Amino acid sequence: MKFSLRTRLILCACSIVLMQLFLYLGVTFINPFFLVITLLPLLTIALSVALVLLVKNLWMVTGVFAISFILGMFIFFNPTFWVWSLGYTLLSLATCVLVGLFTRRHT
Repeated sequence: MKFSLRTRLILCACSIVLMQLFLYLGVTFINPFFLVITLLPLLTIALSVALVLLVKNLWMVTGVFAISFILGMFIFFNPTFWVWSLGYTLLSLATCVLVGLFTRRHT
């Protein structure tokens, strides 16, 4: 399924909004340590797989996660979240590369 550039950008923007909503709900209702250690990595992996299969551009997906976590750091967390932002961005990149290798091998 091919999407136009406009559709891919809309999907990425919706992903950023979804991630910010999840960060807000997580910081408000969940222990932040539990959020950072377990829920955000799982959400990063799941959304990375979904976005890379829909958008088919690993740099766009990685950029979405970098923007989302940097915005989340400024809005919800303190500057020590930079380390987690970098880690989650690299996790997103690794997930995108693995999904790309898996889908190329089986198509």
